[in-house]
Amino acid sequence: SPNPFSSTTRIKFESEDMESVSLKIYDKLGRLIKKTGLVQGPYFIWDGTDTKGNKVCAGVYFIQAQIQGLNKIEKVIRIY
Repeated sequence: SPNPFSSTTRIKFESEDMESVSLKIYDKLGRLIKKTGLVQGPYFIWDGTDTKGNKVCAGVYFIQAQIQGLNKIEKVIRIY
């Protein structure tokens, strides 16, 4: 997955039960930017938008995956 990224980034999460994965994206101040439902398949693709579909600014973001009661966090950097 490209990091930093400009248009989209792809994050792979390893789990035997991918149907139980829930994702949230936060900015560097800890504000929730986007929340997704369950993920199908081992990859999550983020197009750099917030919950309203607006492109987010360049900066550092954190993708939090909740997998079978465990938390995994990936840091990504969005550039223009």
